[in-house]
Amino acid sequence: MVVGELHDYMTPEVGRKIGMPLDQFIDEAFAGLQAGKDQVVVGSIADEKTFYEVLNNRRAMFETLSKLLGSV
Repeated sequence: MVVGELHDYMTPEVGRKIGMPLDQFIDEAFAGLQAGKDQVVVGSIADEKTFYEVLNNRRAMFETLSKLLGSV
């Protein structure tokens, strides 16, 4: 989530402290895309290694399910 008006209902002084600056988000996302990643995680709540393990496991399960359903 990037800093913006989304949380202004908390008052701008509080709400604008939630999230990361937009330029930081763009830099991190673009670096992942330039590295050839098709899944780019920016500002994860978990450590990056754990988060990518979850994403990769989810992708593997989806691909297995797709193959099973495709053969029906």
